[in-house]
Amino acid sequence: MIAYEIHDGFAQQLTGALFRLQGFRETFVRNPAEAWKTFDSAAQLLCRAIDETRRLISGLRPPISMNRAFFEAVQYLIYEHRKDGGPEIEFDLDGNGERFSPPLENAIFRIVQESINNACRHSRSDKIHVSLARRGDRICIDVRDWGIGFEPSARRRTAVWIAGHPRTRAAAGRRRGY
Repeated sequence: MIAYEIHDGFAQQLTGALFRLQGFRETFVRNPAEAWKTFDSAAQLLCRAIDETRRLISGLRPPISMNRAFFEAVQYLIYEHRKDGGPEIEFDLDGNGERFSPPLENAIFRIVQESINNACRHSRSDKIHVSLARRGDRICIDVRDWGIGFEPSARRRTAVWIAGHPRTRAAAGRRRGY
């Protein structure tokens, strides 16, 4: 996931900035006014690359200290998607707010984060519902969207899949839960 974002975001922006800076050097002799427009465009791409770098770094660790409530960390994740114009995201935490070990909380956070990212990126859904519940010695994460879905038989053999709920499409919403 991170490699995909670096390749399709950060690396593309840096490459675009490099090409524009190379064009600046070549254009400056012939047309300085046009060259400075190219330079400004390169600077804008570099600013976006810096913003993307910060976003990627913040995605590597939960944005809120895991010493605080796990619920708050997920709420912040949802806020980040909403402020960028993402879909409505509902989050239900079934339980009394009990804490888990830090490595387990981090793993749960990563699963929820990746599930929301996938639903936002691929489903084209206006709504996502995330629920987290403890069932005995299991932790159940259920992520549903009402998006376009996919046909399991049409998947590429080289694709990597995480086994989830046996149904890929549900009448009320497609699950992306794990």
